[in-house]
Amino acid sequence: MEHTVGTKLEVREKEIVCVLEKNPALGEREFLDISTNLEFLDEGVFSHVSIRLLEKYGYLKEDKTVRLCCFVDLLLQAKAIMINTHKHGDSKNFVYVGKILLPDSGVDEIFISPNISGKMTINLPTDA
Repeated sequence: MEHTVGTKLEVREKEIVCVLEKNPALGEREFLDISTNLEFLDEGVFSHVSIRLLEKYGYLKEDKTVRLCCFVDLLLQAKAIMINTHKHGDSKNFVYVGKILLPDSGVDEIFISPNISGKMTINLPTDA
């Protein structure tokens, strides 16, 4: 009898390069547009991440490509902040604040806020 565990995944290598863009809908700050640069993550609740956050916390390599595993971890931690806030009855807050574990094992705070696309933007506290 043959047993199959899990599903077959096809992994395609793709480098995601941060292109600085100024989005009028998000103000004059610089963001990584997830829907443009990371199409496979576009189904989630996040549409933009502050490039200053990515640079400051080590989510970018020296050549400005995204450290994909760390970036996905950032999105998962941000989602957990939103879920935990809802669990504690704070769901009417439009800005979520929480601490995340950084790629270098440090801990720091992020802000998550809605934008006009109906999705959320992940920012540094100073950008919120």
